[in-house]
Amino acid sequence: ALRLGWLESRSPAVIQRVAQLKDYTTICPPAPSEVLGAVALRAQPALLERSRAIAAEGLAAARATVAKHPAALEWSEPAAGTFAFVGLKGGGGGGGSSEAYC
Repeated sequence: ALRLGWLESRSPAVIQRVAQLKDYTTICPPAPSEVLGAVALRAQPALLERSRAIAAEGLAAARATVAKHPAALEWSEPAAGTFAFVGLKGGGGGGGSSEAYC
């Protein structure tokens, strides 16, 4: 499996410490990851457009689901990002709240 990641921080100290830990735990990054990372950076506009379209589709589906079941579901719509927390309302047809369920 291919695993790539980026880290952003406004703190130079955090970046420096993460770089030290990366150097300590990784002798040599895998060549395919390096090449595919460079390809992804060159294709950034297309990749961002695709990712935003997927996120928008998921948000629309979540909105529709919560709207379809207002007695059972509640949520705080995300202001940014791709994570939302949907809760079960007590007495919403399922017999209890998400806190009771968990």
